[in-house]
Amino acid sequence: MSNIISIGISDFGLQEYLETYPLKVHIIADKAAYKAAKEGRALLLVTSPVKSGRYARGWSVRNNTTVASGIEYVVHNKNSPYSVHLLEDGHEMFIRGVYTGKRVAGIPHFEKAKEKAGDLFEQYFDDGLRSLD
Repeated sequence: MSNIISIGISDFGLQEYLETYPLKVHIIADKAAYKAAKEGRALLLVTSPVKSGRYARGWSVRNNTTVASGIEYVVHNKNSPYSVHLLEDGHEMFIRGVYTGKRVAGIPHFEKAKEKAGDLFEQYFDDGLRSLD
């Protein structure tokens, strides 16, 4: 007669559930990140400054997901990548190479989209985890 009660994961049939759960969470996170990045891009298409339209049309979503870094989607401007911070924050004004002492006002558009995409990711990920139960 034994004085020990042994209870394991296999006694409750949880082994298979625990093996597939991380994969399901990874898939949910991937879908949530992609959907949030797409909506962030859509917001940037609407709120970006339009002069010729080239900058505003340049927003794209790139998948940078790797095993080492995890899930990552990048929203970037493929047409004018170095202009984002200048348009967002403003810059000094030069006319024909001569400094005028004035500043060009910034047009805030990127930070709002970044915050919105982050909030949407949290919402979509939370909804996906709730659907697992």
